[in-house]
Amino acid sequence: MRPNYNVQAQVVKIDTDIPQNDEKFFVDTNIWLWTLYEPLSWKPLMKTESKKTGVSGYQIKKYPRFFYGASSRQANFFYCGTLMPEIAHSIERWEKELFSNSRQPPEIIELKDFRHNYPEQRIQVVEKIQEIWNLITEIAFCIDFTIDEAFTHAALTQSETIQVDGYDLFIVKAMKKGNIDKIITDDGDFLTVPGITVFTANDWAIKVAEQQGKLLYR
Repeated sequence: MRPNYNVQAQVVKIDTDIPQNDEKFFVDTNIWLWTLYEPLSWKPLMKTESKKTGVSGYQIKKYPRFFYGASSRQANFFYCGTLMPEIAHSIERWEKELFSNSRQPPEIIELKDFRHNYPEQRIQVVEKIQEIWNLITEIAFCIDFTIDEAFTHAALTQSETIQVDGYDLFIVKAMKKGNIDKIITDDGDFLTVPGITVFTANDWAIKVAEQQGKLLYR
């Protein structure tokens, strides 16, 4: 079954789009990983994990290509602090799978066991997370906000009208605070957010947007 998106955003297919000069983009979590985190190019080594995550070849090819194309045209990229725990979790999970598959014979290692029982690997994981996060902070601008009672209540209220997960509610609020109305993402949930433009290579999201008259050609 495919998600029946109620498309409120404008949608741009990154395959055929040419980034414009000085555009401003919020960059979603997975786009940073597919662009900066080298082990994702080793996906064939991680068959078990790739089935769990659903990472596809187009994701690790098309998004970095668009990202660097936008960068060459002096685009400004943005992020917010709530991306950090998602990135940290993803990197730890991928590093665990790499380590598991490097064993002879390969073995199944639970994430908590990997975290606590292999101290040398733990040091490497932390270094990887710090490396990627430092790259993001060098490349992009942070939209700062305080996660207090008023902010979380406002984010929760948004869930009544847009269909995104809890982390992405914070992204939507961050984009509004930073006056950023463009996001590079593979997550079709963002199609339900009015007032933004979604730059994506997600074929189903693009198809649904076209059916509902929301596909934008620039």
